[in-house]
Amino acid sequence: MLLLILTFIGLFFTAIGESFLPLVSVWVLGLIWILLPYRDSPGLIVVPLSVSFQWLQITFGIFYVPLTGIQLRPMEVDYVSFVGIGLASMVALASGINQGYRVTARWARSEQPHRALHSMISFRFLLYFNLILLYFKEDILSIIWMIPALTQPLYAIFNLKIGVLFLVVFGFIYQQKYGWVWVVVGLEVGLNFTGYFADFRISLMVFFVALLDSYVRSKSSYIHKRILLHLSILLLFTAIAGTVWTGIKSDWRTFLDYQATGQETQLDKLSMVADIIEKWRNSPKSKGTGTAFGNRIWDIYHASLVIQRVPDVVPHEDGALLMGAIRHILMPRFLFPDKPVLLSESYKVRKYAGVMVAGGEGNKTNHSFSYITESYVDFGMPLMLVPIFAFGMLFGAALGMIQSYISDYYFKIIFILALSWTSLGRFETSWTKLLGMFGTMLIYALIFYFFLRLFTPSRQKALS
Repeated sequence: MLLLILTFIGLFFTAIGESFLPLVSVWVLGLIWILLPYRDSPGLIVVPLSVSFQWLQITFGIFYVPLTGIQLRPMEVDYVSFVGIGLASMVALASGINQGYRVTARWARSEQPHRALHSMISFRFLLYFNLILLYFKEDILSIIWMIPALTQPLYAIFNLKIGVLFLVVFGFIYQQKYGWVWVVVGLEVGLNFTGYFADFRISLMVFFVALLDSYVRSKSSYIHKRILLHLSILLLFTAIAGTVWTGIKSDWRTFLDYQATGQETQLDKLSMVADIIEKWRNSPKSKGTGTAFGNRIWDIYHASLVIQRVPDVVPHEDGALLMGAIRHILMPRFLFPDKPVLLSESYKVRKYAGVMVAGGEGNKTNHSFSYITESYVDFGMPLMLVPIFAFGMLFGAALGMIQSYISDYYFKIIFILALSWTSLGRFETSWTKLLGMFGTMLIYALIFYFFLRLFTPSRQKALS
């Protein structure tokens, strides 16, 4: 049924776009959902959703442009080649995850571990804990960045907040308290709008995961209808939030860089964001936000230029970028305090795409250079698919091990959500960041989990 629906969608866009690329794209999306597991435990649906988000970033324009008539920047170059390479990469990634997960799933233990963290923690505790992490997020991150030797492990543990938020939202959905769900998500989105980056996307993703997961697990047609209604509202809300952020982020970052004193509270920042939104809404700039929003999601312009220049102008690197990333992550900063700081990815854009772009001179933002593009620069097609498939197998194996060996309900969900989104949620992530975040999250979160188990009573004691 899924493939049939996707085929009709693909045929529709093929007809209006006069290209078979939309049809091929939706078939790849269907294959992603066929290959990846999502029914084995709550929250596991984040895996196909994360890969689907990468798929969306690669293919967005081939649907958006025919539907709206708005011309996006990648249309100025040969975007078709990169979209094809990106789709092949998604198949390789999903296939690798499938194989790695299937291998480790066979090792599942028949007996569950005898300790249970979730029996000690109430839903109310999770709710309050999430609100505290949300309100003091910037302060916590500031402290984390002040300790360079421990930044990686502390940041990995902090990212477990993604799973905590899922448990809160999923709990409210399970209780059919959708009003409270929207309160929590509204607070998350509102307060994350006061940050430097678009972290509100994570909150919306968690809401989406929780709704879809509830839909898959419920057999009630009444609940299905309610969830579909909220999913529709969520999609509209996400489009509006993304459009607004695209319109105001430049002015808001200017305020944070040059005008903020550092003494502002979250409520002060919320008020300032509201003022900037109101000024943007009444300005001529708001009329061109649709194009800017589309270009931000379909950020493949520089990647398409790389495909045109490598190897004709710039030769393949024969694995140098990938090996450099591996060397970097095998040297943790707390053991190698003099390890050099990573160069901005903007330098790679300049070298391989041949475009002078900002970033790298102390800027907080830079132009992304994805692991897919790096793989192409290293090996070209089709050899570039080998490391992507291998990473998929590594991730799938880790996922299967978590599924098999961590029986604690709360921590398993938290771990799966955090690991999946930080590792798979963005296609424009470089190999260094991708492998670094995956390895760091996997190692330090497991250490954190086993440390907690030392202070957790046995299941029998906890339930007595």
